[in-house]
Amino acid sequence: MSISKSIQEEHPELDSQYLEDLDMYMVLLLLKEEIQSFCGLFDDEFEAIFGLPPEIYFDIAEQHWTQKLEDSL
Repeated sequence: MSISKSIQEEHPELDSQYLEDLDMYMVLLLLKEEIQSFCGLFDDEFEAIFGLPPEIYFDIAEQHWTQKLEDSL
């Protein structure tokens, strides 16, 4: 996953623009609400593509991302 320079500046612990594995899950969890809010602007389109409204999709995704982080500890 590639992150913007502004995200990288907000989180100096991330030493690369390109994230994998744990760093990727950590950023997704940190930004989940913002991503969900943005996707909520396009509710109908999002649901047509992913089959779920953004709120449900990201609640499920959050559980998955959290489990991935816990499994790595």
